[in-house]
Amino acid sequence: MLATAGLDPYAIRPDLRAKLVTAGTDVTYLEMRGTIHGFANIRKAIPSAQNDVLAILRAAKTMLERLA
Repeated sequence: MLATAGLDPYAIRPDLRAKLVTAGTDVTYLEMRGTIHGFANIRKAIPSAQNDVLAILRAAKTMLERLA
């Protein structure tokens, strides 16, 4: 899984996702729009961050269920 912050200053997001797909990796990509790098660590300060973290956890659960 690849989860990124929409306002992350790093410009590698689309390139990294493309490389993973090209390599044949089963990748789930989530972009948390409107949030900054490190949002998971400061989720009490950013109103949307808690929901973003929950979305990541739901996606991880779905991926694990597919493996079972």
